Amino acid sequence: MKTMIFSSLMVLSSISVAAATCPQNTQTVYTCKSTPTAGDEEVASTMLDSISICSKGNETLMLVEKNGEADMALATVDMRMGGTSYTLKTPEMDFSLSVVTGILDKTSPARFTLHLKAANISASSTYTCVR
Repeated sequence: MKTMIFSSLMVLSSISVAAATCPQNTQTVYTCKSTPTAGDEEVASTMLDSISICSKGNETLMLVEKNGEADMALATVDMRMGGTSYTLKTPEMDFSLSVVTGILDKTSPARFTLHLKAANISASSTYTCVR
């Protein structure tokens, strides 16, 4: 399983862009940092350092960063009352960030979940997002 995780990180770090900063031609929706709490799975809390959600027209991008290396891809968006989920799918795993919405504060709690497809294992951790 560790080999699969490391190979996925290699895929994530294949494109080097500014760490968790949305590109100039996009708007930053959220910038989220890993803030694990008791009960969070270690693999999910240490997989990424930060996640940014960026928008460009009708497209939503998820930018994931680990150790200063980042990658970005189109994300699907699922809006519901009280929250919005952003999902990025790769052949090896799915990444999902569910952000609590409707809070007046600029800081929102979020839940990052990753699903390792080959092993059919899911893990999640707490993130804190800033608008």
